[in-house]
Amino acid sequence: MAIPQVAWMQHIASQPECNFTVTQQPLRASYTHPGLSYCVFDRDGNIDVFRLLSFIADMRFFPEYYSYTDQENKWFQWDGVLHDRTLVTSSLQVALSRNIHNYQVPKWPLQAEVTLGYVGKSSLSISLAVYGSISPEPLLTHLIQFVSIDTETRKPMPFPDWFMNKYTKQCSMEAGFRVETFPRPAKTFMQRREQKWEQVQHMNCGLSNSGSQESVVPVPQITKSRGGLREGMRDMIRDGLKVLNICYVNECHEGDIIDVHVWQEDSEACTVRCSIEKGSQLLCQLRLEYFAPLAKL
Repeated sequence: MAIPQVAWMQHIASQPECNFTVTQQPLRASYTHPGLSYCVFDRDGNIDVFRLLSFIADMRFFPEYYSYTDQENKWFQWDGVLHDRTLVTSSLQVALSRNIHNYQVPKWPLQAEVTLGYVGKSSLSISLAVYGSISPEPLLTHLIQFVSIDTETRKPMPFPDWFMNKYTKQCSMEAGFRVETFPRPAKTFMQRREQKWEQVQHMNCGLSNSGSQESVVPVPQITKSRGGLREGMRDMIRDGLKVLNICYVNECHEGDIIDVHVWQEDSEACTVRCSIEKGSQLLCQLRLEYFAPLAKL
């Protein structure tokens, strides 16, 4: 993670109003965050999905950069695990409430809960819930599944026994999280582009012994382009994203030429699907569901 981001997290943690606590069953870190920055919104006041993912990643990593005292319970610790492996994202979900899109609802400060979801033989899931100050309903929830892989072979690598023994009893979920792939139709709107590092660095986990990675996982800004969308869908996007699901299948390298396919299914009035491919190889797929317009009286 970049030095400015770490410094910002440490600054937040140093504030008395941070109210940072860790509970053990399940393993959960709770704290107060200053809130959504204006940078998360685009010039029209709508949430930018790409920037929101970066903000969520910062909130999820926050407990790892908290300065613990000897008496405090500690959040998930990676010491002794990442020296011989890398964690990559396999599945991701973000669910948003209507309130997060309502500019009249304050989004600062925020109450965050980061929870250990499930620990498998070579996979691990973490969840995030973010609450505002005026409603018990979370403004957003987030779930991510990581896979432990050998840095050299890129094959799944089991966690050590001591790691499994320590954390499997502190999980909040009985099984891992998985977003399934789906078939792509022959006719789509397609853009061919060169993969840029700045589009992916915040999502490719960044948990490794080296601090850098040679390969990346693409997360396209598909909502920036309205190609391939029905006319009504263009208006619906303004009502805000409801659920984002991403499944990651293969990695690609910075500078690779990728094809981004965007389409809508006839049975899904509020949903956009996307498949990112490199030649005949599937890289990742996204499903974006938007809120339907509210009925007008």
